[in-house]
Amino acid sequence: MLRWLERQPDRKGLAELVELTPEGARVRFDAVGVRELFDQAYAASSEERAYPRPLPNKEPLRTESRTTESGGRIATTQVYIYPAIVPAGAFLAELDPSPSGENPLWLKLWRDLLWTILRGVPKQRVPYEMRAAGKTASDAAEAWAAISGKSDASLDLASTYFLGAMAHTAESVPFRDRQRFQFLLHFWPFVAQIYVPSTVDRTGKRSDLGFVLAFPDVANLQVFCERFPAMMRQRDPIPGGFRPRGSRIDVAVEAGLEVLARLGERLAESEGGKATGDVVLGVDFFHADKPGKAVKIVGAGRVVPLAAMIDRYRLIRSTYWDHVFRRQRLLNLVDDRDWFHGFDRTVASIADEHFLRSHTFLHDVREAFRQEGNSMSQSSAHEPRPLEALVYQLVRSYVRGRLKSKHGLEWSEQMKGTPTESDFNENRGKLAREAFLAVRSRTGADFIEYFAATLCSTPQWLPEADFLELTRQLHEQTEKIRTLTLLALSAQGYTTRSEERNVDNG
Repeated sequence: MLRWLERQPDRKGLAELVELTPEGARVRFDAVGVRELFDQAYAASSEERAYPRPLPNKEPLRTESRTTESGGRIATTQVYIYPAIVPAGAFLAELDPSPSGENPLWLKLWRDLLWTILRGVPKQRVPYEMRAAGKTASDAAEAWAAISGKSDASLDLASTYFLGAMAHTAESVPFRDRQRFQFLLHFWPFVAQIYVPSTVDRTGKRSDLGFVLAFPDVANLQVFCERFPAMMRQRDPIPGGFRPRGSRIDVAVEAGLEVLARLGERLAESEGGKATGDVVLGVDFFHADKPGKAVKIVGAGRVVPLAAMIDRYRLIRSTYWDHVFRRQRLLNLVDDRDWFHGFDRTVASIADEHFLRSHTFLHDVREAFRQEGNSMSQSSAHEPRPLEALVYQLVRSYVRGRLKSKHGLEWSEQMKGTPTESDFNENRGKLAREAFLAVRSRTGADFIEYFAATLCSTPQWLPEADFLELTRQLHEQTEKIRTLTLLALSAQGYTTRSEERNVDNG
């Protein structure tokens, strides 16, 4: 903020960065400089905004009739014009990667967070409203008194400055802070990374669920401040609805992983061998939402900068398409669990069609089996292959065997692009669906019996080591085999999308 302030024309007073080291910073202020700093941090403008309906308990400035054309049809609608205070965002405006002349989506996301979570109550917006009206606010004078004095006086700690703070805890302990420490809390919203988590219902409908704020726990202040502008400028500027595509995440913990991944990429470009863990100790994240009138902290956590985890996250981010699949993979990554863990519960909570007809889910589960099954390669007669590969081959052989015995269909390269290929894929999908529903409704001994009597009813060409390993795991790790079986059957599903047609005919 101070470096940005130095570049502003006609700046007043003294507010400068004297020294920046890995361990900390020294700054120099006077009263006028602190007021200038706060005036820039809380700068805002008053604009007019059109709404399709009247706002409750507010009188509009005026109403207007607007004409729109769609599909050759002209429609006239009435809109209601209200005044709106728009925070300037200080240096965030110049760090927004949106193309010149377009709407700054990342800055808009920051403003929406500010007005929804941090300053959702009108009285919390007073610092911006006063500056938009050209008036002098008292916050700068109060901050100067706090940092220039020697008193350790305490004051109430509001949620505006400390996310999740309340007047009192459940044990009636008040939230208090030293007055001189609260000075820094005016500025954390400028460096917190903002993301938008989504949820998907049983029908596959996706909707946003508040905001996730990610806070880097800085270990090397000097390097972090040097890399921060580049990290901000290289965010994904492409729209994803009315939000930046790069801000959309599948689960809250992904915010921490995303910050670590982006910071690591910037360090690789400029710092050579410096690891992410040398610059940040971790990333704390808070999931906040406002379902009604009150802000709710949905969840919180911390991600530490483990190189293997970050590399794995980059692979998941670049490989998988489906929200449901990615979400479970990310949870398993952070908790250090098998990649397929928890999918048995997932398939019980989402509509069947998502697992058997969704082109994105089919793509992802097939890619996961390829990657995690060690390319499905044959092993020696004495060493079993990965369990994922064994289950996938068994399920695939069962479906292909049933296709041949029931429908007289057997895959060949000559089928590609012919009506026979579509017939092959459609019947394969039906057989996979029948087995999928049968497996999903069975657990424990019932599943073992179905697995052995039905899925193993077609010829299975397994080496002795593979057969013995699969038999042992079926009885010792029944739920693990069941989960893999469900996913392997899902991989045999069928979608008519052209890009999926030849994903897995081998």
